[in-house]
Amino acid sequence: MKTIFNLLTISLLTLVTSLHADAIYKITDEQGNITYTTTPPADSANTATIDVTPEPSDDRVEAAQQRHEQNLRAGEIIDETNAERNRIAEEENRIKKERQNQMQQNNHNEEDKDNQHYGYPYYPRRKPGYPVVRPPVNRPVRPAG
Repeated sequence: MKTIFNLLTISLLTLVTSLHADAIYKITDEQGNITYTTTPPADSANTATIDVTPEPSDDRVEAAQQRHEQNLRAGEIIDETNAERNRIAEEENRIKKERQNQMQQNNHNEEDKDNQHYGYPYYPRRKPGYPVVRPPVNRPVRPAG
């Protein structure tokens, strides 16, 4: 609770003194109580000086506003780029899935062609009714005997 009060006091004093840009004195007494004031104390033993920076000039404020606007524009460009990248990735994934589906359909069509022969080998140059000509098998020769 004490720290909240101290922080509020500091922030109030910085607001008031930022207009004047005077020094702030932090005084600690024997009981440990802290007091902030703009007038220098008579006893400087337990005193610390706090420098308050003056408010920024109009040029610095304008420069900061310009940087902020540039950052906003950069953020918008990044968002647009990410959206475009996501759109392209979705399109590529859609094309990839279509190709996979076409490949699966082609594989199923080839399997269906193979199944038309009911497990027998298919010889496309064989005329129906003629025997299948196969190369001769090399068998070992019987010894004479």
